[in-house]
Amino acid sequence: QGNVQGAVDVYRKALAKSPSSPIAQRLHSALLRAGKEAEADRLAQEWIRKHPKETALLGYLGDLAIIQKNPAQAETHLRALLLIEPRHVAALNNLSLALSKQKKPGAVGFAEQALKVQPETPGLLDTLATAQASEGKLDAAMATQRKALAIAPEDRLLQLNLARLQIQAGDKKAALATLKALQELGS
Repeated sequence: QGNVQGAVDVYRKALAKSPSSPIAQRLHSALLRAGKEAEADRLAQEWIRKHPKETALLGYLGDLAIIQKNPAQAETHLRALLLIEPRHVAALNNLSLALSKQKKPGAVGFAEQALKVQPETPGLLDTLATAQASEGKLDAAMATQRKALAIAPEDRLLQLNLARLQIQAGDKKAALATLKALQELGS
């Protein structure tokens, strides 16, 4: 606890001396580790108010909300970021994930926008497949996931996600074959 409070003090002084988004992010993180969530929230709100065109802290807060399994909060931060920088690939991708987790419409559209900026990117295709599945489009999701795997055939996470989609679609035989191929990759 002493080291965390020391970090809070150091980052607070650094931010006062040289305000920057990376230092604000570190201070926010240190405040959370110190159990000072309300203070961290105040810092973030104040930073955003004083720096309305800056996207780095919004991206950090969106990512943090996803990690903390709070997709509604992630959605809020990422939408705010996209108002400033509409072609921000990570924000488009992560907003698609946040909407998918909430079973909200629009996830596919944001994933497709990310792919327009960075076409043929396996991770973005994986997100599109997740979004398609969340909207009940399992055939399209499996086709998209296979496309991602064609680009990155050794990617174990892409294979695992394909197996999940196959199970969701009720194709246990295909899922077992995918999992067997995944197991062979590990050998």
